[in-house]
Amino acid sequence: MFSGGEIWFNVVVGIIFMLLGRGFGGYAIAKITHQPHHTGQEWREGPKAGQEVDYPDLEGNVFASESAMFLFGLAVAIDAGLRVLIYRGTSMSRPLAYLALGIIVAATLYNLYVVGVLLKGNITPFISLMAVALGGYVAFQQWATIKILNRDAH
Repeated sequence: MFSGGEIWFNVVVGIIFMLLGRGFGGYAIAKITHQPHHTGQEWREGPKAGQEVDYPDLEGNVFASESAMFLFGLAVAIDAGLRVLIYRGTSMSRPLAYLALGIIVAATLYNLYVVGVLLKGNITPFISLMAVALGGYVAFQQWATIKILNRDAH
C-alpha cells in the first residue's frame, strides 16, 4: 500500500512547511488562546499611524503566503498520521483514507489560490508552487491507497 519512507517523507515535509509558515502558526495560536499577537511593525502614515500593524495587514501578502505554507505542512503531517492508522488496518481505514485525501486536496487548492493572489501582486510564489506540486503527489498517493482499500473490501 505504502512504505514507511512515504510516512517519514510526509512528516519531514510537513514540519518544514509548518516552520516556513510559523508566523501564521503563532498568529493562529494567539487567536485561539485570545492572546495578543505582535508583528513588531507600526503604521507610518494614515489614520493608524503609530499603531501596530495587524498580522493580516502586513505588506507583501504575508498572511496569505505564510498561512498557505503552514496549512499545507499541517495537512501533510496529518496525512502521515492518518497513514499510520490506515496501515494498521482498522475498520476505519477507508474513511480515514478519504479524510486524508480531502485534507490534502483542500490544502493544495488553498495553495493554488495563494499562487494566484501572489502572482497578481507580482510576487513569485515559489513555496506555494512547490506545495501544489507536492500536494498533487500526496493526493495521488492517497488515491492509490483508497483504490487498494476499496478493492480489498470487495
